[in-house]
Amino acid sequence: MPKTIGQLVGRVRFIFPSPLSNWILGSQNMNERCASARCRFVMEMKRDMIVSAAKETDDSSNFPVAQLQYFDLTKNWRKVKPHLADPKLNMIMRRDFGRFVRGRWRKEFLASQYPSDFDSCDWRLHKKGRRPVWWRYVAHGACHWLANTALTLALLVEPDRQWRIITSNKHSTVWDGDQTLFEFNFQAFGVSAAECFALARDPGCKPKELKPRMELRVGLAMHCLDEHRGEAAQA
Repeated sequence: MPKTIGQLVGRVRFIFPSPLSNWILGSQNMNERCASARCRFVMEMKRDMIVSAAKETDDSSNFPVAQLQYFDLTKNWRKVKPHLADPKLNMIMRRDFGRFVRGRWRKEFLASQYPSDFDSCDWRLHKKGRRPVWWRYVAHGACHWLANTALTLALLVEPDRQWRIITSNKHSTVWDGDQTLFEFNFQAFGVSAAECFALARDPGCKPKELKPRMELRVGLAMHCLDEHRGEAAQA
């Protein structure tokens, strides 16, 4: 039995990750709490999908997936930082991530905000040490709406590479056509580059490889409560 009010609140949130918990717990923002309560479960479920996709990709392709690596955003931050004020980069981020915010949260993405301001997952709490500045561009569940931002930044930082977006229903990331991925989310989460690539190329999820420099078309994200209802209906 819970011994404190904090433990009781945590128990209620775990048992009722739905609008009912919002009615019970009171005045906090309903949408944000709903997503946060389910975050760890979703992350673990996504890990299972990644492992499955990695196996299918290895079985169906001779590409050396295990040799893939991320463009290390922490080690290469001095190369990345000067490009963050680029007008085109910021226009694309405001446009695309704004569609994510309006669809999922029914809010506006302000010029003073970053994707991390709308991250509903608590993965940062489980990371030790100093938080890299580039984590501002990480938002769980928003990979498709961050892909064009990552592509544009990759082209600014390493313009001689043939950066292109690879995408599926499960994940979108940026690949140089060789052995490097330019990726915000999964690099921050600690998911390997091989697993990231496999999820974006999952044969069962309509994978596509866009032409180098070609942007991915994205619409409004699904509202968090609609997404929750959809998952409940499939359960």
